[in-house]
Amino acid sequence: MKNYPTPERIQKLPTHVHIKGDPNGGRVWLDGKELDIKPSQKVWLKSEEFAWGYGGSGPAQLALAILLNYLPKEVALSHFQKFKFRVVGHWPVHKPFEDVINLRETMIQLFNEQVGV
Repeated sequence: MKNYPTPERIQKLPTHVHIKGDPNGGRVWLDGKELDIKPSQKVWLKSEEFAWGYGGSGPAQLALAILLNYLPKEVALSHFQKFKFRVVGHWPVHKPFEDVINLRETMIQLFNEQVGV
């Protein structure tokens, strides 16, 4: 199915991703490594910095950047807006946050919604 990863790819998605955000400069870390905004901007440029806690372009840029670390570009592009509303939009706006997400389970839910399961 188009823009749906193989079962093998899904099983390789991590069950625990530690994400930390600092609103000063929109800095975000995935499992302790700072997330660079530039690769996501090369794919889809809507924001100059990451943001979270609402449904705008900064959170969309962050959602895409996170997914691009784990999924092929076409799949990330197909799902980052839903991921923004499901995950990124729930972090406290303009405040530091730390969260651990089960990326595998979250993406399985989003993929299943896409195909109507």
